[in-house]
Amino acid sequence: MSSSAVPRTAMSAMSVKTLWVGGLEAHMDESFMYAMFNDFKSVLEGVKVIRDKESGQAAGYGFADFSSHAVAEQVMRTLHNQPIPGAPGKKYRLNWAQFGANDRSGVISHSVFVGDLSSDTTDYMLEECFRQRYGTILGARVVCDPATGASKGYGFVRFADQFERDRAVTEMNGVYLSNRAMRVSMAVPKK
Repeated sequence: MSSSAVPRTAMSAMSVKTLWVGGLEAHMDESFMYAMFNDFKSVLEGVKVIRDKESGQAAGYGFADFSSHAVAEQVMRTLHNQPIPGAPGKKYRLNWAQFGANDRSGVISHSVFVGDLSSDTTDYMLEECFRQRYGTILGARVVCDPATGASKGYGFVRFADQFERDRAVTEMNGVYLSNRAMRVSMAVPKK
């Protein structure tokens, strides 16, 4: 498919090459993050640990920037939910970086809530399940307990197209992912 045939919203999603890295502990600084991605150091362009503006303490997450969207996707597929070397009991928590409610290109997103997810469902599995049917998926996220990293059994899928989001509420409700039927409804924005 030529780039002129790809919708603007899909092009925006495909241009993201930054991964959100969650579950970082206070001692996990930029040097630690570089070591986390050592197997991909030739395509890693930079890392940043986000810190609380007042205390200067690590906020528990950061970002890793890669040379391309395809490379970042490969990193996420390879490492997400795998043990982190040098951090006993910790697993990689990776997702596409989101820059606010809308991405940098100004694309407005429309989200669905997805409940009754099995404990083995990853962000990638959830996104791919919806991407097989809908072309305007911007990303998906399974909500995890910050202390344990275990799935809370629900997540969210973001669409660039409101009509696809509306169809997904009906069409994806009851569809099996892993070994459970998903419960899909409109996401209620935080107040």
